[in-house]
Amino acid sequence: MIMPVESLSRETEIPEIEETEEEQKLSIDGLRRFYKTYARKNFRRHPYTNKNTGWQIRVSDQGIGEIRKFRKREHIILVRILDTMLEDAVLRETVPDNKDTPRNRKRELF
Repeated sequence: MIMPVESLSRETEIPEIEETEEEQKLSIDGLRRFYKTYARKNFRRHPYTNKNTGWQIRVSDQGIGEIRKFRKREHIILVRILDTMLEDAVLRETVPDNKDTPRNRKRELF
């Protein structure tokens, strides 16, 4: 579910990130490679606690591999604030895992 910005609490700060000059020089594939390496270095297997649910969240290699599917530069550079997104995401609803993924009983929608 997407929440309009107007409905966010005034206390919530939306992080602003901009593409650096070095990032602008990279192709889309180069940017993906850069952020896959960045995510492996900074987020892999580091536990994050979601403030809304209290759940411990770990970023897996499979999750980092999903970066290859990102098509827009804006989406790729959002990997830079993945830790903030994991900690500050708000759970809206829980639905069954439609692929019956091992070790996942439910897929959570934030």
